[in-house]
Amino acid sequence: MIKYNLERIILLRGHNKPIEFLRSNGYGYHKSYRMLMGQTQITFQELFDLCKLLRCTPNDLMEWVPDPKHPLEADHPLQALRRNMANEAALQAMLKSVPADKVDQAMELIASLYKK
Repeated sequence: MIKYNLERIILLRGHNKPIEFLRSNGYGYHKSYRMLMGQTQITFQELFDLCKLLRCTPNDLMEWVPDPKHPLEADHPLQALRRNMANEAALQAMLKSVPADKVDQAMELIASLYKK
């Protein structure tokens, strides 16, 4: 099943309270809640606005959850939409624990990823 996972990218962007982040960017409480819970449709305009706001692509906002009833081959393109929240949580924890004297070095390493 393909679904939106807005919380993932919002957290990756460093916003610890996704609903407050959406509200501070013009979305009402109920719309924010429904978008985060996957209980509403997202229009193409809203999709564009979210991508612009979060500096991402639509694929970054989506997630594919495998369904045992409908298995896909290991090399199927949808496999790219599988998310590993454990890796992302570990990354956040590592970034938070970087010693103050190593922050510049960490930033250089991250910046080098953009150059590749």
